[in-house]
Amino acid sequence: MSNPVGPTPAPEGGNIPVSDPSAVTGMGDAPAAPKKKSKVGRIILAIVGMLILIVVAGVAKFMLRPDPTKDTKAGDCLASETAKDVKVGEEGVADMKPVDCKSKDAAFVVLGRVDGVTDINNPACEKFVKEGEQYLAYASQSGDGYLLCLKQKS
Repeated sequence: MSNPVGPTPAPEGGNIPVSDPSAVTGMGDAPAAPKKKSKVGRIILAIVGMLILIVVAGVAKFMLRPDPTKDTKAGDCLASETAKDVKVGEEGVADMKPVDCKSKDAAFVVLGRVDGVTDINNPACEKFVKEGEQYLAYASQSGDGYLLCLKQKS
């Protein structure tokens, strides 16, 4: 016997069984209209996004900033506008930069360098100065860190 070709007759009662009732036209609920987003919400989201970008850029700039004193060694000279006002026994933040020792900007001479030390209160600089002589310790966190032992240029 051959298989008949054509539409399958409906079962008794005329109803066709359907596994997904919403697939049949006219059944189920219509999809809800999408809610409009508030302009205030978009503005707040944009502001928050910009603040995040600014913070990330600032951190990246700070982290990627090259250390100008990383190759400084004994005998080199440094200039700093901010360190000139630091007094003995005080702590401060100084942006040092290497300069020619003949330059009028040269304010400090490097007496010595101690790698691996970042605490300006560490006595490591004392071996570079005479007893009772004043010095300035400049610490950098770059790499493993280092301490520059400085004296004011006379």
